[in-house]
Amino acid sequence: MIKTSYVFTTMQPLHTGADHSLGIYKPIDRIPIVSRKNTPVLSLFENSERGEEMKIDAICLILAKFWAKIPNRARMTIKSEFASKIQIAANSKDIRTFVEQLCNRLQISEISKRNSDLGMSLVELLKLFPDSYDFLHIIRTQSQYIFAKFWELKTMQSEHFAAVPEMKKAKKEVEETGNDLEGETEVTQIINENIINAYEKSPYASIEKQLLPLFGQNPIELKDLNRIENVPNVKGNSIRGYLRRVMAKNFFEDLLGLEKNSISKTLYYQIANGGSIVGSGTGFEEIGKRLEYIKNVPMIGLFGTGMAGQTIRGALSVGAARLHCLENGNGDLSHHQLTTIVFGTRNDSVKLLNDNILIEEKEGSDKKAPQQMKFEYEVIIEGAEFTHEFRLASNDKELIQAYHALLYLFSQDAFICAKRSIGHGQIDTAIEYDIELANAYFNSIKERKTEIIAYLTEMGKLLDGENKEAKADKKAKGKKETGAVKEENTGLF
Repeated sequence: MIKTSYVFTTMQPLHTGADHSLGIYKPIDRIPIVSRKNTPVLSLFENSERGEEMKIDAICLILAKFWAKIPNRARMTIKSEFASKIQIAANSKDIRTFVEQLCNRLQISEISKRNSDLGMSLVELLKLFPDSYDFLHIIRTQSQYIFAKFWELKTMQSEHFAAVPEMKKAKKEVEETGNDLEGETEVTQIINENIINAYEKSPYASIEKQLLPLFGQNPIELKDLNRIENVPNVKGNSIRGYLRRVMAKNFFEDLLGLEKNSISKTLYYQIANGGSIVGSGTGFEEIGKRLEYIKNVPMIGLFGTGMAGQTIRGALSVGAARLHCLENGNGDLSHHQLTTIVFGTRNDSVKLLNDNILIEEKEGSDKKAPQQMKFEYEVIIEGAEFTHEFRLASNDKELIQAYHALLYLFSQDAFICAKRSIGHGQIDTAIEYDIELANAYFNSIKERKTEIIAYLTEMGKLLDGENKEAKADKKAKGKKETGAVKEENTGLF
């Protein structure tokens, strides 16, 4: 077993790319961990199911504050857009940053003024959460339930106040036409009482009454709640895939002098991208054939591949990169300080018509202008440090040489993750390798160049034939299934 641990530093922004998007926002991949910040979570709410529901009710009132201040509310009719902006802001470091982020995203210039139908101010409501984690964690982990309850409460509130504008209008008409100069008429008094009752008995007011006793209490420790942080994560598979392509390019082009177009596409895909487990019958179930393949293409021994309904397992393990941050216990800065959000523009993929971009015609012109849209994505900033490691589970001399050649190639062309074509992903690796062993690998491939090319030529023919056979079988199977459906439909009708 050979283990190589090292530290790399980001030289450009790093976008790891999560498997989901929030509207037009693409977050980085994160992994939940128990934070090394060993401090208890403080809360004014009791640690019970009732306490959790009261906590969510308070958050719903806070969201209502933001909703009421959104300008040009017609642009926010899509619920998921409002929800996604809150989810993005919930990744903030603390409540103050959350408020700032959300105001910016919702284009709210000022939020301090009270709303007429909401008794408490935003600052008063936020005082219910003396520990930012208590507030942000529940949004991060129960967002769908929170939004469902928020929209339900908002609808109930709107229905409750539906008659208030008419009451105020009636009151104004009575005051303008009334003859009682000594005071309000009996009619206006009744209207005033109805308006006051509408405010005091509204859904929001009912929640506020339940929350009032919490003010002035001392927060309690939620001993059974650990601080879970979603820390940026760089998967080993991301680094492994890039290194596989780098080593394949070096193998085919630099060492063998072959152009990509001159190589069997099936073979190239198998070596550079991991192959396919579709098909059968190439004979590589035999250990001897596998060893011959690895001898001629040592990187297969490192990375493995899939072929003919089976896999050849590689000896190389590529770990996940661990960010140096406060939460991981190996850095001085919080992971919140090591990430930021950048933006780009692209064609608006939402406006589609028959798989083409729907574009508006300019008046008096046959030309059409493309529609651009702004999108945002999260990145890890330049200068962030990660600990990473490779492991080789083999004592084979040729694989050890190939392993050090891989480390050398990585040190010379160190890019990881996504968006490399637009200035992202470059890293500085302080990785150690044995240059003599690396050169031994390079020289061995060059010396056996003729032999290896002849082997690859025969392999390409074999794999291309297998690929054609697999495609034919798939096509025949599809026709057979289609025929069976038609026969079944004929019988039914």
